[in-house]
Amino acid sequence: MSPLPLLFAATLFVSAFLLFLIQPMIAQMILPLLGGTPAVWNTCMVFFQAALLAGYGYTTAPPPTCRSSDKRSCRSAS
Repeated sequence: MSPLPLLFAATLFVSAFLLFLIQPMIAQMILPLLGGTPAVWNTCMVFFQAALLAGYGYTTAPPPTCRSSDKRSCRSAS
């Protein structure tokens, strides 16, 4: 078995862990600067979750140069 899938899984886990570790820290840093209301906290949480979702969408989208109707074969070729 190739160590590459294990490396990808570890990288994914570490990146998600770091995102969820940094997300509350940044929110707490900007909370007093922007008024300290619950709306600021909610906005920060929505921003980080939307950024994470956009990142997942970017990684799963087929490349724009793929002209094949079967996206799976195009992804495996790139």
